[in-house]
Amino acid sequence: VPRATVTIDDTSEPECGLTFFVNDTLTGDPLLTVPIWTNPTVELGDPVESLCYEVHGEDGSYFNLISDECTSVNAYYQEAVTPSPNIDLNVVTQIGVMARGETACWNIQVDLDGCNTTINGGLSLGTDFDGISVKRYATSSRVRISVPNCGDTMLVMWVFCRAGQVEDPVTMDYFNIRFIRFVVMRGLNLNEQSHGLIGQFWNVPVTVSSYTGLFGGAERSDDYVITVDHPQSDPRSFVGLKYSVTWEFEKRVCYYVGNTQAGELSEVSDPNPNDSVIEGDYTDYKVDSLFATDFKFSHFDGNRC
Repeated sequence: VPRATVTIDDTSEPECGLTFFVNDTLTGDPLLTVPIWTNPTVELGDPVESLCYEVHGEDGSYFNLISDECTSVNAYYQEAVTPSPNIDLNVVTQIGVMARGETACWNIQVDLDGCNTTINGGLSLGTDFDGISVKRYATSSRVRISVPNCGDTMLVMWVFCRAGQVEDPVTMDYFNIRFIRFVVMRGLNLNEQSHGLIGQFWNVPVTVSSYTGLFGGAERSDDYVITVDHPQSDPRSFVGLKYSVTWEFEKRVCYYVGNTQAGELSEVSDPNPNDSVIEGDYTDYKVDSLFATDFKFSHFDGNRC
């Protein structure tokens, strides 16, 4: 299927050292960038390298991004609406955060339309409550969400409602699209046991070594073996191509890994390491609704609610 190229209209300031869940970079599919720690002398929480991968997902489906004991974040995937039959592109149009506050659990929803934000179903322009902070900046189409995650350091997330253009790979015509960009600004209090399409890589030891095998039948000099050692899973190893920029062209080393669903690469053959980038299959992260917390790798503790 032909793939699309997306350019973005984004005048926000660059934000370094972040986790990005974005739909606004080169391939047009939901693209993810997560920080990894490969140097034991670097303090945990000071990412210097990243993994870049994509999860194309499915139109009309909900996927879990972060699942921790006291915080769960889901994304709603929809096919981007364009008049072209050549564009195969999903974008995120809703973000749902279920968060444990000081006394209760709260549902925070952000919609692409106007970045409208609701808390337990009620419209909110910005408020602090129960140890949680939600601030909507209507003029810049963004929402800042800060939750305690049952810890002393706040988990800070941003939701950006963006516009961009997608290029038809056949006709080279451009069409306007809109999408949500999700950013974890401060994730130091995500536990090692956290999971989800993003959460499983946070604060987890990762090792990187040179790859000497063949990639697509040829030898290359910038391929590496990445091994992820999640405390609740068997170690996974896969091949990545090293670049000096992320999907967003941020100046940071990023290892591009996986196929369009963050799975195994067809270019790498046995006996070389070729595990899935994410644990299991991308469908294992599907949830039933925007605030559902149950899926195969869920770590959310519903008893706290």
